Amino acid sequence: MRSPKLAVTLAFVYTAAANAQDVTFSFAANDSPQPTNQSTFAGSALDGGISSSRVLSNLLVESNVNRVLPLEIQSRFNSDFQLTFIESDRLTPNGQYLHSYFIDGSFWFDDDPYMVVTIENGVFTTLGEADRWGTAASIVASSDAGSIVSYEWLGDDNSDYSLFQGVNDESFSDAIFSLTNITSFPPIGPPQGTVGVDIDLATGLPEYNWTSDASFAGSTSFVPSPGSALVFGCGVLAMSRRKRRQ
Repeated sequence: MRSPKLAVTLAFVYTAAANAQDVTFSFAANDSPQPTNQSTFAGSALDGGISSSRVLSNLLVESNVNRVLPLEIQSRFNSDFQLTFIESDRLTPNGQYLHSYFIDGSFWFDDDPYMVVTIENGVFTTLGEADRWGTAASIVASSDAGSIVSYEWLGDDNSDYSLFQGVNDESFSDAIFSLTNITSFPPIGPPQGTVGVDIDLATGLPEYNWTSDASFAGSTSFVPSPGSALVFGCGVLAMSRRKRRQ
């Protein structure tokens, strides 16, 4: 039979996990320790597809709960996204255009993934001219603002970093990518590509294949399984008893 103190401790563990973003993930553009010319994202012409295949990256895992140094995991980043055009708005008084799209899809780390993130109703935006993107864009998704952002941790449990196997609490999750160096590859053009990318005015989608670098940050909370919560709760209870004896 569980003691009243342990029951209270477990209730605290579940409540904390359900009401905070306990862990933050991030990687910087071109942060691979191995020299590479590989871009983070590759976009396809006319259909709004965006993907990544085994891009070297250093994923940083930072606890927002415990005072521990960031955990660094050398990984292969993969993604599969789809853009759906929303609108292009002319911004006054400077005449720039803001091109907006819904973005849906997922990204994961390593071929046998230790984490998979799924996004629904995210938003992709980029500045440019009426018929083209500029060289920078962003992808933003927040479960607190109408998106669905689902993190699934498939690696080992690590309570120091609030990592527990299973799907996160989707009520408190977000993800953002900052895209730079957007380069397109028209059939007639320099082999190194052209800055920015032209878009089809009828569909709002890129007319040519394109690539970009990108950095990433996102935060969430994983709810520990009953077994993980029991182990963690016993540890918290044991530490509190030791402190009282000192």
